[in-house]
Amino acid sequence: MSLPEEIARFENNWPRSFASVVERNYGWLFYNRDNLESHDSNHAIFLNLEVDLDAAIANVCVFYEDLGVRPRVYHGFIPGAFEILLPRLLALGFRSELLDEQYFTWTKSSDIEPVRGFELRRIRSLNQEVIDIIGPEETWTLGVIKRQASRPDCHLLVGYVDGVAVGLAQIDLVDGLSRVDGVTIQPKHRRQGYGRALMHGLVHYHREISNNVLYLYSSNPSAVRIYTEVGFTKLDWAPRKW
Repeated sequence: MSLPEEIARFENNWPRSFASVVERNYGWLFYNRDNLESHDSNHAIFLNLEVDLDAAIANVCVFYEDLGVRPRVYHGFIPGAFEILLPRLLALGFRSELLDEQYFTWTKSSDIEPVRGFELRRIRSLNQEVIDIIGPEETWTLGVIKRQASRPDCHLLVGYVDGVAVGLAQIDLVDGLSRVDGVTIQPKHRRQGYGRALMHGLVHYHREISNNVLYLYSSNPSAVRIYTEVGFTKLDWAPRKW
């Protein structure tokens, strides 16, 4: 299996870490009754287009409407998703969001000079410091992290400067891959180099605990510059995501 195929499999399965799943002949239905505000926790992906697509989409709609949430379908990295499935969804009243995301893997040492007094620590439960970084109004994000933080393959990392929590990032490890997610600097601590310090610490932390391929994706030019500085290289792979 190629690296893009491994990443696609990881991405498709990732919501299992914080949501339940029902498997159908056309794909998977993720849901979390305790976090209905989270789109990542409540969406379908299609993995087989050799079915009655109208009936399958109707089944998706009924499933999520019964939960009391708007039906959502995520890209499943399968051939025909853009050319066959998306037009069918649009014809049935769905709206689309096109995602211009680039994928990167860590390939070389960081060029960043660490911030003096910066320290990275792993935490294993949702606490007030994490809530303050993300913001208490982001209840859906906090609901996802609450489910993930206690898992042994999820490393929730908080960055501190002189003992003050300033940022947060997450690494999920499984089957030879490690996924970076949720990189956040608390608004009042931004533009002070802490994002770079956080990513510098993250790649060194990962190197100490795993030989997995470390990857992430982004469409934010400012974030991409930081990722490049800490040693990430863009993959020659750009799936048409929506």
